[in-house]
Amino acid sequence: MDILVAEDDAVSRQIVARLLEQMGYRPILCENGQSAWEKYQIHRPAICLIDWEMPLLNGIELCRRIESNASSSLCQKIMFTARDEKEDLLEAMQAGANDYLVKPVDANQLRLRLRVAELKLKVPA
Repeated sequence: MDILVAEDDAVSRQIVARLLEQMGYRPILCENGQSAWEKYQIHRPAICLIDWEMPLLNGIELCRRIESNASSSLCQKIMFTARDEKEDLLEAMQAGANDYLVKPVDANQLRLRLRVAELKLKVPA
């Protein structure tokens, strides 16, 4: 399964990519929000890991764009960020995020969030 990874920090992006590959996923790597939006439209991945703070297009706006796209209704968007306040979680969910993961990314938490996302993809609407 392809998973879009929108993360502007090169080290974090590679760490997440490596974890995903070890779990059997194919990461589609993006260094900013605009690149992520463009790659999303081409690849239409079922799951997106989205950093909040990115240049050109932040994670909140990227979630909104994906969410507003009629053919994207099943896409599971997981916001991952250093922000950990309740207000941040609410803002992310209001923008269309389906889940939230606090950095630094823990492999077990990532595996759990991806499993939940996969289960949601299998549930008929």
